[in-house]
Amino acid sequence: MVELTQEGILRAFTHLVIAGVNAIKYNCQGEDYIIQLDEIIKLSDFSELPPEKRPIENRTLQLTMLYFAQEIRANIDNPNTPVIHDMEEEMMVNILKARFLVPVRETEVDGKTQMQMLMIKLGEDGGSMIPVFTDNIEFDKMPNDETVKKTIIDAKNLINFPLTPECDGFLINPMGVSLPLNAGIVNNLKNMEIAPADKE
Repeated sequence: MVELTQEGILRAFTHLVIAGVNAIKYNCQGEDYIIQLDEIIKLSDFSELPPEKRPIENRTLQLTMLYFAQEIRANIDNPNTPVIHDMEEEMMVNILKARFLVPVRETEVDGKTQMQMLMIKLGEDGGSMIPVFTDNIEFDKMPNDETVKKTIIDAKNLINFPLTPECDGFLINPMGVSLPLNAGIVNNLKNMEIAPADKE
């Protein structure tokens, strides 16, 4: 059991809100209680800033990813329910609205400096994917590497990025509640209408 200080609790609640969680449930002496996090944590409103100056957060996408993952686990034997289908469609729309943090490394090609996306291997037989992140908290879960920098790429440009034969697609938040975007999902995203950026 980990015991949190008051400051640690506030930090944990803040991380949950940024990750898209809007409430927590706890049990005290046999009674269940629900805390609405927006009554405790007040995040800054960046909606008036130009899109290029807003911090990368994607709260709506993270929340739909969490709900989708919970629903999949609850229906592991029947993942084709209407509810899961509707949630998947909503999640796809939110992906198209997103901007992602992508780790890159500088490389020299023909005397010119280029940015190369990283790839992570998914187990021994799981193939390789390009990691992308919904916010700085998720990005900072990566192992510290001073040669790695972050760049911002919106969904429209990301899904049209040419993939090498050894790359199976993209993996959103590989160190958290992750979501793989394989070639089939990427093609489905390309065929959907690109929505305007969400003012989160």
